[in-house]
Amino acid sequence: MPPPSSATPRVRPWPGDAASGRHIYQVRCASCHRAHDEGFALGPDLLTVAAAGRESLLTNILDPHREVAPRFEAWSAKSRDGEEFLGILADDRPDAVLLRAASGV
Repeated sequence: MPPPSSATPRVRPWPGDAASGRHIYQVRCASCHRAHDEGFALGPDLLTVAAAGRESLLTNILDPHREVAPRFEAWSAKSRDGEEFLGILADDRPDAVLLRAASGV
């Protein structure tokens, strides 16, 4: 089987289950993605991603690192006392770096 980044998923014509999908979103996606008035705006808004179509949405779910816009790339930083941080670069100044992290932290 080819790795996910080279596979093209096929979308089956089965009906979706909105309640199940919402639960999965709340558990796995809302800490970094907004949809309607829920979640955190760290990664792309899922309504924008969903507008690209079911196949594109499935590809992004199965292989989330296939297409990452530069403004959503993860950065890591280490403080002077050795603590490491991971997040999206929000500001980079000569004296400080500001990272946005999941769940609005």
